[in-house]
Amino acid sequence: MILDNFSPKKYFLYGLGKSNQSCALYFEENNIEYAVWDDKEDVRKRFESEFPYSQFVDLNTYAFQKTDGLVVSPGIKTTFPNENKIIRNARQANAYIGCDVDLFLRNIANKKIIGITGTNGKSTVVSLVAHVLRELGYKAVAGGNIGLPVLEMKKSDIYVLELSSFQLELINQKSLDCAVILNIRPDHLDHHGNFAAYCKAKFRIYDLGTEKCFRLYGEDALPLACDSREKINMLGDFKSLKTTLIEELRRESQEIYLAGKNFENAFNAFLIVNQKFNIECSDYVRALKTFSSLPYRQQVVRNFDNILFVNDSKATNCSAALAAIDSYENIYWLVGGVFKETLADLEIFKTLKDRITKIYCYGQSAEIFDSFADQLEKPKEKLNTLKEAVGAAYKDAQIAGSGVIILSPCCSSFDQFKNFEDRGEKFNQIIQSLGKN
Repeated sequence: MILDNFSPKKYFLYGLGKSNQSCALYFEENNIEYAVWDDKEDVRKRFESEFPYSQFVDLNTYAFQKTDGLVVSPGIKTTFPNENKIIRNARQANAYIGCDVDLFLRNIANKKIIGITGTNGKSTVVSLVAHVLRELGYKAVAGGNIGLPVLEMKKSDIYVLELSSFQLELINQKSLDCAVILNIRPDHLDHHGNFAAYCKAKFRIYDLGTEKCFRLYGEDALPLACDSREKINMLGDFKSLKTTLIEELRRESQEIYLAGKNFENAFNAFLIVNQKFNIECSDYVRALKTFSSLPYRQQVVRNFDNILFVNDSKATNCSAALAAIDSYENIYWLVGGVFKETLADLEIFKTLKDRITKIYCYGQSAEIFDSFADQLEKPKEKLNTLKEAVGAAYKDAQIAGSGVIILSPCCSSFDQFKNFEDRGEKFNQIIQSLGKN
Protein backbone atom coordinates (compact mmCIF):
# COMPACT_ATOMS: atom_id res chain seq x y z
CA MET A 1 0.00 0.00 0.00
CA ILE A 2 1.45 3.36 -1.05
CA LEU A 3 0.47 6.62 0.56
CA ASP A 4 -1.51 8.90 -1.73
CA ASN A 5 -0.42 11.99 -3.61
CA PHE A 6 -0.58 14.43 -0.75
CA SER A 7 1.76 12.33 1.32
CA PRO A 8 4.24 14.28 3.41
CA LYS A 9 7.91 13.83 2.67
CA LYS A 10 8.52 12.81 6.26
CA TYR A 11 6.25 11.67 9.09
CA PHE A 12 6.67 12.42 12.77
CA LEU A 13 5.02 10.09 15.26
CA TYR A 14 3.96 12.01 18.37
CA GLY A 15 3.17 9.68 21.27
CA LEU A 16 4.50 6.15 21.16
CA GLY A 17 1.60 3.98 22.28
CA LYS A 18 0.11 0.98 20.50
CA SER A 19 -1.35 2.85 17.51
CA ASN A 20 1.83 4.76 16.67
CA GLN A 21 3.91 1.63 17.17
CA SER A 22 1.81 0.08 14.41
CA CYS A 23 2.51 3.19 12.27
CA ALA A 24 6.26 2.78 12.83
CA LEU A 25 6.08 -0.85 11.78
CA TYR A 26 4.05 0.10 8.71
CA PHE A 27 6.48 2.89 7.74
CA GLU A 28 9.46 0.57 8.08
CA GLU A 29 7.84 -2.15 6.00
CA ASN A 30 7.05 0.39 3.26
CA ASN A 31 10.36 2.32 3.39
CA ILE A 32 8.65 5.56 4.42
CA GLU A 33 10.81 8.10 6.24
CA TYR A 34 9.73 8.89 9.77
CA ALA A 35 10.95 10.16 13.15
CA VAL A 36 9.40 9.76 16.59
CA TRP A 37 8.86 11.58 19.87
CA ASP A 38 7.18 11.08 23.23
CA ASP A 39 7.47 13.52 26.12
CA LYS A 40 7.96 10.64 28.57
CA GLU A 41 11.52 9.34 28.75
CA ASP A 42 10.54 5.85 29.92
CA VAL A 43 8.18 5.50 26.94
CA ARG A 44 10.95 6.57 24.56
CA LYS A 45 13.28 3.97 26.04
CA ARG A 46 10.71 1.18 25.66
CA PHE A 47 10.03 2.23 22.09
CA GLU A 48 13.74 2.30 21.27
CA SER A 49 14.12 -1.27 22.51
CA GLU A 50 11.45 -2.36 19.99
CA PHE A 51 12.56 -0.05 17.16
CA PRO A 52 16.33 0.40 17.67
CA TYR A 53 16.90 2.22 14.38
CA SER A 54 14.28 4.91 14.96
CA GLN A 55 15.24 8.57 14.77
CA PHE A 56 14.18 10.62 17.81
CA VAL A 57 13.37 14.31 17.25
CA ASP A 58 12.22 16.54 20.12
CA LEU A 59 9.03 17.95 18.60
CA ASN A 60 8.83 20.64 21.29
CA THR A 61 11.65 22.48 19.51
CA TYR A 62 11.22 21.21 15.95
CA ALA A 63 10.25 23.72 13.23
CA PHE A 64 7.58 22.01 11.13
CA GLN A 65 7.45 22.40 7.36
CA LYS A 66 4.46 22.23 5.04
CA THR A 67 5.83 18.97 3.66
CA ASP A 68 5.82 17.29 7.10
CA GLY A 69 3.20 14.98 8.54
CA LEU A 70 2.36 14.74 12.24
CA VAL A 71 0.72 11.47 13.30
CA VAL A 72 -0.69 11.97 16.79
CA SER A 73 -1.34 9.18 19.26
CA PRO A 74 -5.03 9.31 20.29
CA GLY A 75 -3.99 9.57 23.94
CA ILE A 76 -2.35 12.99 23.43
CA LYS A 77 -4.47 15.90 24.66
CA THR A 78 -5.10 18.18 21.69
CA THR A 79 -6.92 21.25 23.06
CA PHE A 80 -7.39 20.93 26.84
CA PRO A 81 -6.49 22.68 29.06
CA ASN A 82 -4.73 24.59 26.27
CA GLU A 83 -4.04 23.82 22.64
CA ASN A 84 -1.16 21.36 22.44
CA LYS A 85 1.98 23.31 21.48
CA ILE A 86 3.37 20.67 19.13
CA ILE A 87 0.06 20.27 17.31
CA ARG A 88 -0.34 24.07 17.12
CA ASN A 89 3.11 24.47 15.55
CA ALA A 90 2.34 21.78 12.96
CA ARG A 91 -1.01 23.39 12.15
CA GLN A 92 0.54 26.83 11.74
CA ALA A 93 3.02 25.34 9.26
CA ASN A 94 0.12 23.77 7.31
CA ALA A 95 1.62 20.34 7.90
CA TYR A 96 -0.57 17.25 7.70
CA ILE A 97 -2.05 16.28 11.10
CA GLY A 98 -3.82 12.99 11.65
CA CYS A 99 -3.71 9.60 13.35
CA ASP A 100 -3.28 6.00 12.26
CA VAL A 101 -6.99 5.69 11.40
CA ASP A 102 -6.85 8.72 9.10
CA LEU A 103 -3.81 7.29 7.32
CA PHE A 104 -5.63 3.99 6.91
CA LEU A 105 -8.80 5.58 5.53
CA ARG A 106 -6.87 7.68 3.02
CA ASN A 107 -5.49 4.57 1.43
CA ILE A 108 -8.51 2.31 1.27
CA ALA A 109 -10.53 2.31 -1.96
CA ASN A 110 -13.68 0.41 -2.93
CA LYS A 111 -14.18 -1.09 0.52
CA LYS A 112 -17.07 -0.81 2.95
CA ILE A 113 -16.10 1.12 6.09
CA ILE A 114 -18.37 1.04 9.14
CA GLY A 115 -17.49 3.47 11.94
CA ILE A 116 -19.03 3.01 15.38
CA THR A 117 -18.60 5.17 18.46
CA GLY A 118 -20.36 5.74 21.77
CA THR A 119 -19.55 5.95 25.45
CA ASN A 120 -20.64 2.37 26.15
CA GLY A 121 -21.25 -0.77 24.13
CA LYS A 122 -19.18 0.10 21.07
CA SER A 123 -16.78 -2.84 21.37
CA THR A 124 -19.69 -5.26 21.66
CA VAL A 125 -21.56 -3.79 18.68
CA VAL A 126 -18.41 -3.70 16.54
CA SER A 127 -17.73 -7.33 17.36
CA LEU A 128 -21.35 -8.31 16.76
CA VAL A 129 -21.47 -6.65 13.33
CA ALA A 130 -18.19 -8.18 12.17
CA HIS A 131 -19.15 -11.63 13.50
CA VAL A 132 -22.61 -11.66 11.88
CA LEU A 133 -21.21 -10.52 8.54
CA ARG A 134 -18.56 -13.25 8.59
CA GLU A 135 -21.11 -15.90 9.59
CA LEU A 136 -23.25 -14.90 6.62
CA GLY A 137 -20.43 -15.17 4.11
CA TYR A 138 -19.04 -11.64 3.98
CA LYS A 139 -15.34 -10.88 4.32
CA ALA A 140 -15.25 -8.57 7.34
CA VAL A 141 -12.72 -7.63 10.01
CA ALA A 142 -12.97 -5.50 13.17
CA GLY A 143 -10.31 -3.11 14.45
CA GLY A 144 -9.48 0.36 15.75
CA ASN A 145 -10.06 1.29 19.38
CA ILE A 146 -11.30 -2.24 20.08
CA GLY A 147 -7.65 -3.28 20.43
CA LEU A 148 -6.35 -4.14 16.96
CA PRO A 149 -4.70 -1.08 15.34
CA VAL A 150 -6.16 -0.44 11.90
CA LEU A 151 -2.82 -0.77 10.12
CA GLU A 152 -2.50 -4.29 11.50
CA MET A 153 -5.88 -5.50 10.23
CA LYS A 154 -5.95 -8.20 7.58
CA LYS A 155 -7.09 -7.20 4.10
CA SER A 156 -10.84 -7.40 3.81
CA ASP A 157 -13.89 -6.20 1.88
CA ILE A 158 -15.56 -4.72 4.96
CA TYR A 159 -13.85 -2.94 7.86
CA VAL A 160 -15.81 -2.44 11.09
CA LEU A 161 -14.02 0.23 13.13
CA GLU A 162 -14.48 1.19 16.76
CA LEU A 163 -13.67 4.90 16.95
CA SER A 164 -12.99 6.72 20.20
CA SER A 165 -13.53 10.43 20.80
CA PHE A 166 -9.72 10.79 20.84
CA GLN A 167 -9.43 9.25 17.37
CA LEU A 168 -12.38 11.18 15.95
CA GLU A 169 -10.65 14.47 16.80
CA LEU A 170 -7.79 13.42 14.51
CA ILE A 171 -9.64 11.93 11.52
CA ASN A 172 -10.41 14.04 8.46
CA GLN A 173 -11.00 11.54 5.66
CA LYS A 174 -14.65 11.23 4.58
CA SER A 175 -14.69 7.48 4.02
CA LEU A 176 -17.41 6.00 6.21
CA ASP A 177 -20.27 4.11 4.56
CA CYS A 178 -21.93 3.82 7.94
CA ALA A 179 -21.50 6.21 10.91
CA VAL A 180 -22.99 5.27 14.27
CA ILE A 181 -23.21 6.90 17.71
CA LEU A 182 -24.68 4.37 20.12
CA ASN A 183 -24.98 6.67 23.15
CA ILE A 184 -23.24 9.56 24.87
CA ARG A 185 -22.63 9.86 28.59
CA PRO A 186 -20.07 12.03 30.42
CA ASP A 187 -16.64 10.43 30.07
CA HIS A 188 -13.01 11.37 29.40
CA LEU A 189 -13.68 14.88 30.65
CA ASP A 190 -10.07 15.09 31.82
CA HIS A 191 -9.08 14.84 28.15
CA HIS A 192 -11.76 17.03 26.53
CA GLY A 193 -12.32 19.52 29.34
CA ASN A 194 -16.11 19.38 29.47
CA PHE A 195 -19.09 17.37 28.29
CA ALA A 196 -19.86 19.71 25.38
CA ALA A 197 -16.36 19.22 23.95
CA TYR A 198 -16.70 15.45 24.38
CA CYS A 199 -20.02 15.47 22.49
CA LYS A 200 -18.50 17.61 19.74
CA ALA A 201 -15.72 15.06 19.27
CA LYS A 202 -18.23 12.21 19.10
CA PHE A 203 -20.47 13.97 16.58
CA ARG A 204 -17.51 14.42 14.24
CA ILE A 205 -18.20 10.87 13.08
CA TYR A 206 -21.16 12.14 11.05
CA ASP A 207 -18.89 14.52 9.14
CA LEU A 208 -16.72 11.59 8.03
CA GLY A 209 -19.38 9.85 5.95
CA THR A 210 -19.52 9.42 2.21
CA GLU A 211 -22.41 10.86 0.19
CA LYS A 212 -24.53 7.71 0.74
CA CYS A 213 -23.49 7.13 4.34
CA PHE A 214 -26.06 5.48 6.64
CA ARG A 215 -26.08 7.53 9.84
CA LEU A 216 -27.51 6.04 13.00
CA TYR A 217 -27.70 7.25 16.58
CA GLY A 218 -29.05 5.62 19.69
CA GLU A 219 -32.08 7.13 21.36
CA ASP A 220 -30.13 8.72 24.20
CA ALA A 221 -27.75 10.41 21.76
CA LEU A 222 -30.57 12.08 19.81
CA PRO A 223 -31.31 14.88 22.30
CA LEU A 224 -27.66 15.93 22.08
CA ALA A 225 -27.75 16.30 18.30
CA CYS A 226 -29.06 19.89 18.50
CA ASP A 227 -27.73 21.88 15.57
CA SER A 228 -26.25 18.74 14.01
CA ARG A 229 -29.66 17.24 13.29
CA GLU A 230 -29.82 18.67 9.77
CA LYS A 231 -26.57 16.86 8.95
CA ILE A 232 -27.91 13.48 10.04
CA ASN A 233 -30.11 11.28 7.89
CA MET A 234 -33.44 10.88 9.70
CA LEU A 235 -34.20 7.31 8.75
CA GLY A 236 -37.64 6.95 10.20
CA ASP A 237 -39.19 4.80 12.89
CA PHE A 238 -37.63 1.40 13.56
CA LYS A 239 -40.38 0.14 15.88
CA SER A 240 -41.50 -2.60 13.49
CA LEU A 241 -37.93 -3.89 13.13
CA LYS A 242 -37.54 -3.85 16.91
CA THR A 243 -40.71 -5.92 17.32
CA THR A 244 -39.57 -8.36 14.65
CA LEU A 245 -36.20 -8.81 16.35
CA ILE A 246 -37.79 -9.44 19.76
CA GLU A 247 -40.10 -12.09 18.27
CA GLU A 248 -37.24 -13.79 16.43
CA LEU A 249 -34.98 -13.82 19.51
CA ARG A 250 -37.76 -15.47 21.50
CA ARG A 251 -38.47 -18.00 18.76
CA GLU A 252 -34.79 -18.96 18.61
CA SER A 253 -34.50 -19.08 22.44
CA GLN A 254 -31.92 -16.28 22.58
CA GLU A 255 -33.12 -14.84 25.88
CA ILE A 256 -29.71 -13.40 26.75
CA TYR A 257 -30.19 -10.75 24.05
CA LEU A 258 -33.60 -9.68 25.38
CA ALA A 259 -32.30 -8.15 28.61
CA GLY A 260 -31.55 -4.43 29.04
CA LYS A 261 -28.52 -3.14 27.18
CA ASN A 262 -27.91 -6.57 25.67
CA PHE A 263 -30.98 -5.99 23.53
CA GLU A 264 -29.96 -2.43 22.72
CA ASN A 265 -26.58 -3.63 21.47
CA ALA A 266 -28.14 -6.48 19.48
CA PHE A 267 -30.72 -4.14 17.97
CA ASN A 268 -28.18 -1.51 16.91
CA ALA A 269 -26.01 -4.19 15.30
CA PHE A 270 -29.08 -5.53 13.50
CA LEU A 271 -30.00 -2.07 12.16
CA ILE A 272 -26.50 -1.68 10.72
CA VAL A 273 -26.44 -4.99 8.86
CA ASN A 274 -30.10 -4.72 7.84
CA GLN A 275 -29.86 -1.21 6.42
CA LYS A 276 -26.43 -1.56 4.77
CA PHE A 277 -26.48 -5.21 3.66
CA ASN A 278 -30.20 -6.09 3.54
CA ILE A 279 -29.73 -8.92 6.05
CA GLU A 280 -33.01 -10.37 7.26
CA CYS A 281 -33.82 -10.67 10.93
CA SER A 282 -34.00 -14.49 10.90
CA ASP A 283 -30.53 -14.78 9.34
CA TYR A 284 -29.15 -12.23 11.80
CA VAL A 285 -30.45 -14.09 14.85
CA ARG A 286 -29.11 -17.43 13.62
CA ALA A 287 -25.68 -15.82 13.26
CA LEU A 288 -25.96 -14.49 16.82
CA LYS A 289 -26.05 -18.05 18.20
CA THR A 290 -22.33 -18.50 17.55
CA PHE A 291 -21.27 -15.16 19.03
CA SER A 292 -19.23 -15.24 22.23
CA SER A 293 -19.46 -12.19 24.47
CA LEU A 294 -16.32 -10.11 24.91
CA PRO A 295 -14.22 -10.61 28.04
CA TYR A 296 -15.04 -8.32 30.98
CA ARG A 297 -18.26 -7.05 29.39
CA GLN A 298 -21.12 -8.79 31.21
CA GLN A 299 -19.10 -11.97 30.80
CA VAL A 300 -20.70 -14.94 32.53
CA VAL A 301 -17.79 -16.53 34.39
CA ARG A 302 -19.45 -19.33 36.31
CA ASN A 303 -22.77 -20.70 37.51
CA PHE A 304 -22.02 -22.34 40.85
CA ASP A 305 -24.07 -23.13 43.98
CA ASN A 306 -27.12 -21.67 42.21
CA ILE A 307 -25.18 -18.37 41.95
CA LEU A 308 -24.38 -16.67 38.65
CA PHE A 309 -21.05 -14.79 38.53
CA VAL A 310 -20.84 -11.95 35.99
CA ASN A 311 -17.65 -10.07 35.09
CA ASP A 312 -18.39 -6.54 33.90
CA SER A 313 -14.98 -5.04 34.75
CA LYS A 314 -15.13 -2.88 31.59
CA ALA A 315 -17.91 -0.84 33.23
CA THR A 316 -15.71 2.06 34.34
CA ASN A 317 -18.55 4.62 34.52
CA CYS A 318 -22.11 4.77 35.79
CA SER A 319 -23.94 4.39 32.50
CA ALA A 320 -21.89 1.31 31.61
CA ALA A 321 -22.65 -0.29 34.98
CA LEU A 322 -26.32 0.60 34.56
CA ALA A 323 -26.48 -1.79 31.59
CA ALA A 324 -25.53 -4.73 33.80
CA ILE A 325 -27.83 -3.76 36.67
CA ASP A 326 -30.66 -3.42 34.14
CA SER A 327 -30.02 -6.94 32.86
CA TYR A 328 -30.39 -9.01 36.06
CA GLU A 329 -32.31 -9.29 39.32
CA ASN A 330 -31.36 -10.38 42.87
CA ILE A 331 -27.99 -8.66 42.38
CA TYR A 332 -25.07 -8.73 44.79
CA TRP A 333 -23.22 -5.74 43.37
CA LEU A 334 -19.43 -5.35 43.63
CA VAL A 335 -18.54 -1.68 43.11
CA GLY A 336 -15.45 0.45 43.67
CA GLY A 337 -12.09 1.67 42.43
CA VAL A 338 -11.35 5.24 41.33
CA PHE A 339 -14.66 7.05 40.84
CA LYS A 340 -14.48 9.59 37.99
CA GLU A 341 -17.98 11.07 38.19
CA THR A 342 -20.20 12.78 40.76
CA LEU A 343 -22.85 11.68 43.24
CA ALA A 344 -25.44 13.13 40.86
CA ASP A 345 -24.38 10.63 38.19
CA LEU A 346 -25.29 7.78 40.55
CA GLU A 347 -28.92 8.92 40.52
CA ILE A 348 -29.57 6.77 37.43
CA PHE A 349 -29.50 3.62 39.58
CA LYS A 350 -32.44 4.71 41.75
CA THR A 351 -35.04 3.42 39.29
CA LEU A 352 -33.39 -0.03 39.37
CA LYS A 353 -32.82 -0.32 43.10
CA ASP A 354 -35.33 -3.18 43.43
CA ARG A 355 -32.98 -5.33 41.34
CA ILE A 356 -30.18 -4.89 43.89
CA THR A 357 -30.07 -7.12 46.97
CA LYS A 358 -26.85 -5.83 48.54
CA ILE A 359 -23.92 -3.57 47.62
CA TYR A 360 -20.27 -4.39 48.37
CA CYS A 361 -18.05 -1.30 48.28
CA TYR A 362 -14.28 -1.67 48.02
CA GLY A 363 -11.17 0.27 47.08
CA GLN A 364 -10.37 3.97 46.98
CA SER A 365 -13.94 5.18 46.45
CA ALA A 366 -15.64 2.72 48.81
CA GLU A 367 -16.94 5.52 51.05
CA ILE A 368 -18.81 7.16 48.15
CA PHE A 369 -20.72 4.00 47.30
CA ASP A 370 -21.27 3.17 50.94
CA SER A 371 -23.07 6.52 51.31
CA PHE A 372 -25.02 5.97 48.10
CA ALA A 373 -26.19 2.55 49.34
CA ASP A 374 -27.74 4.43 52.27
CA GLN A 375 -29.60 6.67 49.81
CA LEU A 376 -30.92 3.57 48.05
CA GLU A 377 -31.84 2.11 51.46
CA LYS A 378 -29.94 -1.05 50.54
CA PRO A 379 -27.83 -3.33 52.73
CA LYS A 380 -24.16 -2.64 52.18
CA GLU A 381 -20.72 -3.68 53.29
CA LYS A 382 -17.47 -1.73 53.01
CA LEU A 383 -14.30 -3.74 52.31
CA ASN A 384 -10.69 -3.09 51.36
CA THR A 385 -10.12 -5.32 48.33
CA LEU A 386 -12.03 -6.94 45.49
CA LYS A 387 -11.19 -10.39 46.87
CA GLU A 388 -12.77 -9.50 50.21
CA ALA A 389 -15.84 -8.14 48.42
CA VAL A 390 -16.25 -11.34 46.40
CA GLY A 391 -15.93 -13.43 49.53
CA ALA A 392 -18.57 -11.42 51.40
CA ALA A 393 -20.99 -11.49 48.45
CA TYR A 394 -20.51 -15.23 47.94
CA LYS A 395 -21.21 -15.94 51.61
CA ASP A 396 -24.42 -13.88 51.53
CA ALA A 397 -25.65 -15.43 48.27
CA GLN A 398 -24.97 -18.92 49.66
CA ILE A 399 -27.05 -18.17 52.73
CA ALA A 400 -29.87 -16.82 50.54
CA GLY A 401 -29.66 -19.87 48.27
CA SER A 402 -29.34 -17.95 44.98
CA GLY A 403 -28.28 -14.69 43.41
CA VAL A 404 -26.27 -12.91 40.75
CA ILE A 405 -22.86 -11.61 41.84
CA ILE A 406 -21.81 -8.85 39.44
CA LEU A 407 -18.52 -6.99 39.25
CA SER A 408 -19.70 -3.80 37.56
CA PRO A 409 -17.50 -1.30 39.37
CA CYS A 410 -18.52 2.15 38.00
CA CYS A 411 -14.85 3.08 38.42
CA SER A 412 -11.46 2.90 36.81
CA SER A 413 -9.18 0.23 38.25
CA PHE A 414 -5.98 2.11 38.94
CA ASP A 415 -6.14 2.06 42.73
CA GLN A 416 -5.50 -1.71 42.89
CA PHE A 417 -5.00 -2.97 39.31
CA LYS A 418 -3.08 -2.16 36.10
CA ASN A 419 -6.26 -1.70 34.05
CA PHE A 420 -9.78 -3.06 33.72
CA GLU A 421 -8.45 -6.20 32.00
CA ASP A 422 -6.18 -6.94 34.95
CA ARG A 423 -9.09 -6.35 37.33
CA GLY A 424 -11.31 -8.62 35.26
CA GLU A 425 -8.73 -11.40 35.11
CA LYS A 426 -8.17 -11.26 38.88
CA PHE A 427 -11.93 -11.46 39.40
CA ASN A 428 -12.13 -14.54 37.18
CA GLN A 429 -9.32 -16.19 39.15
CA ILE A 430 -11.07 -15.47 42.44
CA ILE A 431 -14.34 -16.92 41.15
CA GLN A 432 -12.71 -20.07 39.79
CA SER A 433 -11.09 -20.69 43.18
CA LEU A 434 -14.38 -20.66 45.08
CA GLY A 435 -15.47 -23.99 46.52
CA LYS A 436 -12.08 -25.59 46.04
CA ASN A 437 -10.81 -25.20 49.59
